[in-house]
Amino acid sequence: MIDINELRKLNTLENIVVTEHARIRLNSRNISIYDVQNAINNGEIIRQYEEDKPLGSNFCD
Repeated sequence: MIDINELRKLNTLENIVVTEHARIRLNSRNISIYDVQNAINNGEIIRQYEEDKPLGSNFCD
């Protein structure tokens, strides 16, 4: 499981990958990539799904 502090260390534009589906949804909701970075820097992990491997159920569209 990844820790929020580890995510924050990786939180650079070069490390953020946005799928086409996510890009469309972010755009439709008027959310910028900087908003995503801000959420990672200031948010918290509410729940992690350890059994959701290898990439998570929502990774591939």
